Amino acid sequence: DSPNPGAIHPTHWWSSSPTARASTVRSRLPDQEVESRATAGFNYYEGAVSVGGSVKGVGYMELTGYTPQTNPFINPFAAFGGR
Repeated sequence: DSPNPGAIHPTHWWSSSPTARASTVRSRLPDQEVESRATAGFNYYEGAVSVGGSVKGVGYMELTGYTPQTNPFINPFAAFGGR
């Protein structure tokens, strides 16, 4: 979850493939959101993850597209109240 209003980031999920049974991917820290609205026009979530289940390990995730865009140069509809 995000400290910013309107942003909900999935910080854990499960994955499976034909060669590996289900594994769970979880964020290792509770707040890894990057404030970049002033430069990029949106915030994003990135950071360390842990993987558990049939596959174990650590990794990195970057999530974009979960917050409303407010920069009219990136989202031309933001100037008119749209998303």
